[in-house]
Amino acid sequence: MASTETTANETMQAGSRHNWTDRERKFMKMAIETARKAIVDEEVAVGCVFVDTRTDRVIAATHNETTKTRNASRHCELVAVDQILGRDASLRPEDIFPHCEL
Repeated sequence: MASTETTANETMQAGSRHNWTDRERKFMKMAIETARKAIVDEEVAVGCVFVDTRTDRVIAATHNETTKTRNASRHCELVAVDQILGRDASLRPEDIFPHCEL
């Protein structure tokens, strides 16, 4: 099995005309590793990482849960949003999401 780094680099280069920064590579590797965890959980291998651009801190990293929950709306992006908002009832989306990258 290829290492996560090799797989991530191949994924980012495959058909891409984007010049990835080291920062983008770091977070893309995290998303790919999260997608690998989806395979273990018998889910579709899609993962996402939400990053707070003010701090460069990952505030959520998830994979799809559509199979487990039998709910087509449980794509990784929506699962991540629920994680973020579920941490603190006082958080408002307009205070968080303008400062995030997906």
